[in-house]
Amino acid sequence: MTLGIPGDIAVAVLFGALTMQGIYPGPELFTSGRFWVNCIMGGLLVINIFMLLQGTFFIKAFANVSRVPFSILIPSVLILCTLGSFAIVNSTFDVFVMIVFGIAGYFLKRFDYPIPPLAIGLVLGELTERNLRRALIISQGQVSTFFTRPISAVVLAIALFSVVYPIIKKAVLKHKAGK
Repeated sequence: MTLGIPGDIAVAVLFGALTMQGIYPGPELFTSGRFWVNCIMGGLLVINIFMLLQGTFFIKAFANVSRVPFSILIPSVLILCTLGSFAIVNSTFDVFVMIVFGIAGYFLKRFDYPIPPLAIGLVLGELTERNLRRALIISQGQVSTFFTRPISAVVLAIALFSVVYPIIKKAVLKHKAGK
């Protein structure tokens, strides 16, 4: 199974949806999963035709949605989200999960946290965890394997640099601005 790193949030969500259904995106999908590829392509064709018809006949009605005041729109969206999260399993726990993630999303947006890395992390998290366990089993629990092997050491160094570089750059620019 080859799973590439998604380039943006839309591809990350698509990878996540496919993976949850047991369909693993990659080059093998077009040979071993030809049925699913045909289903997806056929579905996209039908959706595009439907969107063309819908856009042609209902464009003025859809434009009126932008005139709805936020005092009506926001509570309506909240009610629909609450009903949708409850209706999945008929559980109030799901409503509380929705509220917690809504609050978390608000703070992520408020503090300009980039959402695509979070989505990519959610999609690739399970795969990464599985391979981490596999690597630890192969190395008999030796964590030093990740630091002593040349390829993994270089990847870890690049990851550390990509985390530290923006902080250093910001400090240098702040120091230059202070002179």
